Amino acid sequence: MKHSDTLGALATALAAVQAELRPAAMNAKNPHLRNKYADLGAIIESSRPSLTKHGIAVSQMLGGEPGQVSVETVVMHKSGEWMSSIATFPVVEQKGITTAQAAGISFTYLRRYSMAAALGIYADEDVDGHMPAAPAEPARPADPPLEKNQLTRIAMLAGELDIDRDQKLKVARWAAGRDDLASTKELTAPQAVVMIEAMVSQLAKKKDQS
Repeated sequence: MKHSDTLGALATALAAVQAELRPAAMNAKNPHLRNKYADLGAIIESSRPSLTKHGIAVSQMLGGEPGQVSVETVVMHKSGEWMSSIATFPVVEQKGITTAQAAGISFTYLRRYSMAAALGIYADEDVDGHMPAAPAEPARPADPPLEKNQLTRIAMLAGELDIDRDQKLKVARWAAGRDDLASTKELTAPQAVVMIEAMVSQLAKKKDQS
C-alpha cells in the first residue's frame, strides 16, 4: 500500500465513515457457491453518501500488462491525504466470450473486492458452514483444465522471480492445496489463477524493494 506522508485527517474521516456504514445490499448470487453478495453498484450506492459527508472520494484506475489486468484503488480526503493499493488478476480466456469481455469481468471483480476491502464494507455472505444445508443438487463439474497460456505465464513469472523448479513446485502445491502435486502441469485453470496471482504479487514486492 502507498500513502501520503500523513494520514491523520483521512484516518479520522474514514473511521467516521465506517461507523455509519452498513452492509451493502446482497443483490447478486454466485451460481457456484450459491451464496449472495453485493455487486459493485450496491457497494458504491451504500458508501457514497457517507463518503461525501466526510470529505472522502474513491477513485479506481484501470491498467495492466499483457495477460493480466490491474486496478489501483485510491482513497482521497479533502485535506489532500490519500492511500492507494493495486490489485492484479490474470485474464483467463474463456469459451463463448472475447478476450475484451474476459478482461471486463476481471476488472469488475477487482474493483468490487478492492473497494469493499478499502472501506471495510461487508459485501459477501458468510459461507463458512454456519448456513443451513442447501438442497441436494447435481455434482458440480470438475474444474477446467490448465490453459497453455497459464503455463507459459507461470514459467515467465518464475524466471522474473529467479526461482528454481523446486520453489516453483512449492508454490504450485500451495495454490492447489495438494502436497502430492508432481508438476505445475497438473494444476487446474482456477488453481493456476491462484498461483499466478501470488507470483505477480511477489514480483511487485520484489520490484518495490529493488
